[in-house]
Amino acid sequence: MSTRAAARLPYLPALDGLRAVSVVAVVLYHLGGAIVIGGYLGVEVFFVVSGYLITTIVLAERDGRGHVDLRRFWSRRARRLLPAVLALLVAVCVWALLFARGDVATFRGDALSSLFYVQNWWAIISAESYFAGFGRPSPLRHLWSLAIEEQFYVFWPIVVAVVLHRLGGRRALLGISVVVIVASVFAMGSLVDVTALDRAYFGTDTRAFGLLIGAVLAMVWRPGPSLVERGIAVPTVALDIAAALALVALVWQFQFRSEFDSFTFPWGFVWVDVLTVVLIVSASTAGSVVGRALGTPVLAAVGVRSYSIYLWHWPVFVFLRPGQELPLDGVVADVVRIGIALVLAEISFRKVEQPFRDGRATEWLRGIVARLTAAGRLGLGVGGVAASVVLLVIAVAVQGGSTGDDLEAQFREAVEAQGEDADALIATEDALPSTTPGPPTPTPDPATPVSVPATTTTTTPLPAQLADGTPTGAPVTIVGESVTLGARAELKRRLPVSTVNAEISRDFADSVDVVELLASERLLHPTVLVHIGNNGAVPDGELGRLLAAVGDRRLIVTTVSVPRRWEQQVNARLINFANMHDQVEVLDWQAVVAADRDLLFDEVHLTKPGIQVYAAFLVEAIGPPS
Repeated sequence: MSTRAAARLPYLPALDGLRAVSVVAVVLYHLGGAIVIGGYLGVEVFFVVSGYLITTIVLAERDGRGHVDLRRFWSRRARRLLPAVLALLVAVCVWALLFARGDVATFRGDALSSLFYVQNWWAIISAESYFAGFGRPSPLRHLWSLAIEEQFYVFWPIVVAVVLHRLGGRRALLGISVVVIVASVFAMGSLVDVTALDRAYFGTDTRAFGLLIGAVLAMVWRPGPSLVERGIAVPTVALDIAAALALVALVWQFQFRSEFDSFTFPWGFVWVDVLTVVLIVSASTAGSVVGRALGTPVLAAVGVRSYSIYLWHWPVFVFLRPGQELPLDGVVADVVRIGIALVLAEISFRKVEQPFRDGRATEWLRGIVARLTAAGRLGLGVGGVAASVVLLVIAVAVQGGSTGDDLEAQFREAVEAQGEDADALIATEDALPSTTPGPPTPTPDPATPVSVPATTTTTTPLPAQLADGTPTGAPVTIVGESVTLGARAELKRRLPVSTVNAEISRDFADSVDVVELLASERLLHPTVLVHIGNNGAVPDGELGRLLAAVGDRRLIVTTVSVPRRWEQQVNARLINFANMHDQVEVLDWQAVVAADRDLLFDEVHLTKPGIQVYAAFLVEAIGPPS
């Protein structure tokens, strides 16, 4: 076998078809909604496929040439990946400077880290302000997956070359890979936190097992021959049945596997890896019916463009938000955004990717350089560097406010309109009431919790309505996050014998801690209302802990309206929780907001009119004083 033939991987259209299925899942996932809540797993499929293809290429080159030409390998990868990413970075930065300048501050770090392919680690270590988290997402955050792949492309060929030359060949490489896979799987499982998934989701160490599972497959399964030619006494129809079942199971994972399921990290990812391995085996085996189905021209064409589609769809979705920059909503808005993304992806594929991939752009650049004098070449180099520096400075160093600053200003305005001190509320780190008892609520039962001056105003006797005719509710303990905090003054006015305990950026577990502490201090009223879940998913066991803290008191929970993936998980768990326990009632705040989006200024926090509606909504549910 010639060295060129050995290093060349035969084209496998079925693998492009598998890429197509995966990129469609990712795109639909990023549209939001409940169509494909597991679409993020499409990235895991890309990892396995990449691990398989890259390792197959490296091993074939080593078999054919007797060594791995690292410089040649990295050059090919650079031509394949870098031009399209650079074009995207320039386009995103220019668009933001022209049409979304206030948001530049939120992604300048993403732009820099993307240039050096460390964006996944930047996503882990970077901390944005609370309000910035509810603004426009970074249009470059999706490049985290490319950073992991690029890190793999840099280091894995070196590992393969060293192990094959120095440490015992393929068997040693296989053994080392399996050990690292096991370590990576358990790293994901040990680091996962359902309320803060970034570390387990973005880490190179916690995601390496997908790439390495593909690499291990490449060590034992080369593409091309049929099962008979491989000497495997298994009918091809058995492989087709297994592949068909794997494809159905994979689509099921895309549709239903929430990232907030306790099974997902790591076993949901491992299961997707196993299904992908079965499909790669089918796709790379001659005579497979499922392989031919995946390799149909339409799927293969989408798969060939999957890299460009992945690059461009997310910035389009971020910059053209339905009902905001895009004066459309619903399915029509989704179709328009997908259409724009596909057009940009096609332009990128034809004018950027393909010319560099097939060498046309390289030859064109060489021709220009060949015609220049030595001084001209120096000038071209200096000019190119200068232009790059200018673009970089403009992209990442321009001064400007962030969306988070604007949202915080609106929050302050709404809070101060009620006579509250916004600075004190936003800066509060611990909103727990003092444990020093205040005037007790009149009650024949000495075990009934009391309210305290730190968070309530006590009136005896409790009127059915205030002097201005505003109805009041029964004594209640309210525990919440920033939404409740924004309406605290109005709630205290309408609920004069109550405790309103709320704090910015509380997660679900922290809120339950507050309820437990109030219960231990005998400060819970007979009715407890919690509005929690805006800042993250509901961890397993937390609703049970909440119910135990409340005891036999009346418990009211509210659904949340938050433009984040955990909204559906939180609301589903709260509704199921209420259905399972008679003492628990659920208020559908999400439905109230859906009927009037003007109640919120950022899809989460209350406007001044929203505060009035929110307070009245809670008071009506609590009911009149007895």
